Amino acid sequence: MALKLEECNTLVRGNFNPYIVTPEWLAQQELWQPKKPEIMLAALASGIQFRGDDAEWAVDNDRLLISSETVDCGDLAANVLRSLPHTPVRAVGTNFTFVGGKEEWGTSPVPRLGNRGPDDFPNGLCPEQVRWTATITDGQVRTEISVVFGEKDVAVRFNFHRPVSDATAAALAAEQFVSDKRRAGELLKEFVDQEIQA
Repeated sequence: MALKLEECNTLVRGNFNPYIVTPEWLAQQELWQPKKPEIMLAALASGIQFRGDDAEWAVDNDRLLISSETVDCGDLAANVLRSLPHTPVRAVGTNFTFVGGKEEWGTSPVPRLGNRGPDDFPNGLCPEQVRWTATITDGQVRTEISVVFGEKDVAVRFNFHRPVSDATAAALAAEQFVSDKRRAGELLKEFVDQEIQA
């Protein structure tokens, strides 16, 4: 049984300036140099979104979000934070979502509401979604695991959350992206007996 990686990102909560963190600035700093960056939305008062070379960026006054299924989002975020060392930051999160059809789910455990699973609701009630969530704290890392059992698909989401006090600590936290992705794969196997589709 295997689930496909559908989404992953690094989210840095802090006071970012969307007029600074732009495709042009990233290229000038040699932090990210896609062949042809594309602005997804016109620059707004509160932020900007752009993409290129398999990475998508969103920057506003409260966050920096870098998404990609193939690029190390954490490395990109860490490089930005090292170039802007005085940016006030509060937390770094790495997020991974794995999805598969119910047929791939097989006999893996399903979320339950009390003693009722998705197919056990009374009086003809048919839930659109049943969700199970667990939060695990290990040192400075809070890991939230959610299993979402929908009508046709199953999604397993991982959020690795690290509180930080400055940009240097945030850069180190962002660099955990690859190890967090590996840990998500291990937890996927341990908790719900699923593998990551190659």
